Amino acid sequence: MADKGEKFDTDLYTPAENKFAGYNTTIPADDDEDQDMTARAFSVDDAKRELAEVDEDGGAAPDPFDEYRRKSVYEREDAYHKRRMDQFISPARPDPFADQTPGPETRTYKDIMAEQQLRRDEAEVQRKIQQKLRQQADEAALKKAAAAQGVELPSEVGLFI
Repeated sequence: MADKGEKFDTDLYTPAENKFAGYNTTIPADDDEDQDMTARAFSVDDAKRELAEVDEDGGAAPDPFDEYRRKSVYEREDAYHKRRMDQFISPARPDPFADQTPGPETRTYKDIMAEQQLRRDEAEVQRKIQQKLRQQADEAALKKAAAAQGVELPSEVGLFI
C-alpha cells in the first residue's frame, strides 16, 4: 500500500519501541496532592450526606437548567384545577349491612349531604360578601374620581355590573 504513494497513520501502523514514551509510568508512594481523598469507595449515602451538608450551609447555587426542566402535572395546574386538592374527603362510614345498629355518633348519608349543603351555602355567602366589598370599593373610587373633577354625583348612584 505504501509503495503506491498512499500515506497512512504512522502512530497506528508503525511499531514503536515504547508506546508509553513521554508518560510517567510510576505511581509515587507518598503523594501530597491526594491526601484529601480517602482510600475507601464512596457510597450513595456519602453523596447524600455531603449534599445535605451543602444545603445546611446556605444552599448550593441554583440549578441553571431549572427553567428548562419539564414541570410536573401539579406544577402546571392553575388555581381552578388546584381546588380539587382542597376537597373534603368523607371519613369512613359504618357498614350499613352490619348486624348491629350503628351508634348515634356515626355519620349517615343524610348527615353528609347536610354538611355538604352547609359548606356550599357558606361558600356562596363568602362569595357574595367579597362581591359586595368589591362593589363598595369601586363606588368609593368613582365618587373620589368625581370629587377630584368637581362633579357631584347623586347619592343613589351605584355601579350596576
